[in-house]
Amino acid sequence: MKKLIVFLMTFMLLFTLSAFDLNAKPSNNPAPPIYFGEEREIIDNWQSYEFTLWAGQNIEAGTVIVWNDEETIFVRIISPGLIDDVHIYVYNDLSLIPNTRPAPGLAPYGQEDVYDHDVTIEIPMDEINDGDTFYLIVHVAFTAMDDETDEAILALADETAYAGNDDSEFTGRGAWFYVIGFTAKYHDDNGGGDDPILTSETAWAYGGAYALENKDYITGGQWGWTNGPLAEGSYLFDLYAGAGQNDLSKGTLVGSVQIEYAGGVATVTYTVFDEFLLGEVHLYVGNDVLPMLNSSYTAAPGQFPMIAEDLEVLTYEFVVEDLQGEIFVAAHAVVYGEYDE
Repeated sequence: MKKLIVFLMTFMLLFTLSAFDLNAKPSNNPAPPIYFGEEREIIDNWQSYEFTLWAGQNIEAGTVIVWNDEETIFVRIISPGLIDDVHIYVYNDLSLIPNTRPAPGLAPYGQEDVYDHDVTIEIPMDEINDGDTFYLIVHVAFTAMDDETDEAILALADETAYAGNDDSEFTGRGAWFYVIGFTAKYHDDNGGGDDPILTSETAWAYGGAYALENKDYITGGQWGWTNGPLAEGSYLFDLYAGAGQNDLSKGTLVGSVQIEYAGGVATVTYTVFDEFLLGEVHLYVGNDVLPMLNSSYTAAPGQFPMIAEDLEVLTYEFVVEDLQGEIFVAAHAVVYGEYDE
């Protein structure tokens, strides 16, 4: 009987030590690679960086822009998909980065129930100095409404995504994730030189598969697009400036045009990046491809029914009511900025 009791006690002790894994070896997962982004515009004297948002490891799902000031890191996420939740981990030391994916739901920063295509998360820091380097794990979850019809939204619905760059490739074990890094870089105001000279370019919303070239419906050869037909739903189109002959390679991506169409009401919001300004906006929304003038279609922005001029803003919104059925949207703008010659 004594031998049996000793055996049971020894077994329970070994089981207890095993359960708590006192002798557990550290994870043999390789350290995750750090993906750095491309330098973009300078925002309030601080360098911003652009990353690619990857869903399912290799599905391009949008853009992530990261920048900072003296006490805040800003993470802006732009996607054709409908963003549900955002979760962000931030590290200032390589040794703190986990080798396996941390649980998104436990991330200290982020936002739940976003239901938008464009969201900026602000991460407060004690102090940020020129030259400080930070490492982020930016996780995004997508969703779709029950009656969603937009193919871009449906294609990403229920996908999970991480910020990376064009070289991102998961090389670890277990659940995949990407880590991005950036270095805070402060720029003096133009090196003490003159203020930058802003020039204007004409810009049009380009809706990808929905884009129809204006020149196919009018005479005169004006470049630009109308977009449709669009059923009720959410859409996010690029805003391109200076893309003569509808050649995107010649143009500059200056922002976006978001369309929310529901219940016969369309809300159209122009937004440009921080280094640009909207000077004028001209909008057509209707059941025809373009507005009519003297029994012919016209793409002349001055003939569009909704116009706002003498602006110096980053965003502008129109609300169009009493709509029915599928619609077309032609969104034009005059955008000021520093353009490459």
